[in-house]
Amino acid sequence: MKKFLAVVLSTALMFICFSAGTLAAPGGPGQGPGQGPGGPGKGNPPQITGTISKLNLKTSTFSLETKDPEGNDVVFAVTYTSETNFLRDLEPAKASDFSNGEEVTIRGIINPEEKTLKANGIFFGKVPEPGSGPGDGPGPGKGNGLLEIVLQVNTPKIWVNRVEKPLEVSPEITYGRMFVPIRVITEAIGAHVEWIASQQKVIITYSIESLNKIQKVELYIGKNRGVVNGEAKLVDDKNNNVVPYIKNGRTMLPIRFIAESLLAKDILWNDKTNQATFLFIQ
Repeated sequence: MKKFLAVVLSTALMFICFSAGTLAAPGGPGQGPGQGPGGPGKGNPPQITGTISKLNLKTSTFSLETKDPEGNDVVFAVTYTSETNFLRDLEPAKASDFSNGEEVTIRGIINPEEKTLKANGIFFGKVPEPGSGPGDGPGPGKGNGLLEIVLQVNTPKIWVNRVEKPLEVSPEITYGRMFVPIRVITEAIGAHVEWIASQQKVIITYSIESLNKIQKVELYIGKNRGVVNGEAKLVDDKNNNVVPYIKNGRTMLPIRFIAESLLAKDILWNDKTNQATFLFIQ
C-alpha cells in the first residue's frame, strides 16, 4: 500500500475531523515516533464518513457526500487503487460489492481545499466505535472476522479495533525491525503463549476458527531461526541479526514474523510515523 502523507495542515484536519462518526479514532496513534496519540493535527490517518454516489469501477472513483463543521453539504472526489483495503463489518470485500447510496467510512489522504480524498484504507459499513471492541463481545479472536491491531514505536499503547489500551512496555525498533513484548499480541488476538525456560523457547498457538486452522510458532532467544507448524524458518531472511531477546524480564519478538506466521491478512508499515497496522484473521 502506498505511504500516506506524514504531514497534514492543522487547518485541514480541523475541517475533516468534524461531527460524530467523522473523527479519527479518539486517542489514535500520533503522526510521529514518540509523539503522543491524538496530538494537534494528528490522526491514524484522517478519516471521514459520508454516502457513496457516482461509483465508477472503471475509473476507480466515486463521490462521497458529507457535511462540513457548519452542517453544509460537501462532496469529496474519492479515488482508490488495487492496493486499497475494502472491508465490510471487518470482513474482506471489494469495490464492486458496494453501491450508490451506501454510507461508508474512509481513511486516507484528504485535501479539504480541493475536496479530494485518496483512499489508503477503506472501511465500508460498520466501523467499530470506542467501547465496542473485543471486550464487549465474546472475547478476542471470536466471531469478529478480522481484528485490527495498531502499534507505534515508543508509544505505550495498543489499539485493538481502534479501542485504545495501555501497554507496560512500548514497541521498539531493534536491528531495523519492530519488536514487541510477545504478550502484547497474544493477549490481543486470543492466542496461547508458553515459555519454556530450560530451552529459552517461546511457543505461540493460535486457533483461527474461520479457516479451521491452528498455527504453532516456536522461537528461541538469541536464535535467528524459528519453527512454524513444524517447519524451520528464518526469522528474517534479509537480516540474520534479527533474533528474539529478553529485556527487563520480558520476551521481545519481531512482530512481522509473528504476524506472518499467524496468517495475518494484512501488514502495513508507515516509516514516517513508525506505526504498524495488522489485520488478524479470527
